Amino acid sequence: MVIWKAACQSGRLRTALLGGVALVGVPLTAFLLWAPAQGVFADDATDAASKAIGEDTANILGPDACSKCHAPAYKVWQGTHHFSADKTAPKSDLGKEIMKKLGGPALFKKRKDCTQCHVTMQGAADKAEPKWGISCESCHGAAAKWISIHNDKSKERAVRLGEAEKNGMCRPDKTYKLITNCMECHTVPNEDVINKGGHKTGRDFDPLVFSQGEVRHNFIGSPDNPEPSAERKRELYLIGQVLFLEYGIRGLAKATGDGEFAKAQSGRPAGSPEL
Repeated sequence: MVIWKAACQSGRLRTALLGGVALVGVPLTAFLLWAPAQGVFADDATDAASKAIGEDTANILGPDACSKCHAPAYKVWQGTHHFSADKTAPKSDLGKEIMKKLGGPALFKKRKDCTQCHVTMQGAADKAEPKWGISCESCHGAAAKWISIHNDKSKERAVRLGEAEKNGMCRPDKTYKLITNCMECHTVPNEDVINKGGHKTGRDFDPLVFSQGEVRHNFIGSPDNPEPSAERKRELYLIGQVLFLEYGIRGLAKATGDGEFAKAQSGRPAGSPEL
């Protein structure tokens, strides 16, 4: 509500808000009917735990802890841009140019505006170091508090997974939470990084298209990494569109000017394939 009030006080938001409502009006209505039954708005322990994703560096175990049981998914990850992000981002000419324009620390690993999205940090908050690219725990949550629960086969699957969620695990079927994790980086919600540093905006990010690209690791129930059902794709599309509106409003509410950052928030595309 605070975000909404702040957004509505800005004159430059009117067109964006009207366009956004028109864009997602039908999907939003469907979402609001669907979400309560799925526990999307549930005020439970997972909400608090989710806030620490990407920041709970002291409880990061690393991708090897997941590879023991999820070898096919681990292999897919090794072939993605996520895997190599810790090497490509700090060494690229573009990355160096952005850091120079922003000013501040010259070392990539000392810059939270870079590390929060391009690497997986591990260690106590004040001593955390970049260890991997964007890895399992970047999306599914720091695992130290839930991995033993997740692996405890003495309990029924629903019980152990429920307990794991309460301790910070973000599971694939929690679509709203999972796509939120994507949005936290792929929408590039940092005004200075875009306006001052010249980082590209995230206006072209599409959760549905992205999830079916190189990052897809759908091995539960099949060794072939198949495409999800049409119903699942519609769910990804629907929630993605709702989150575009949510993050657009969030971004515009905190924008301090009419630069590229603000333009990106007000111009989220619908661009998903036909379903």
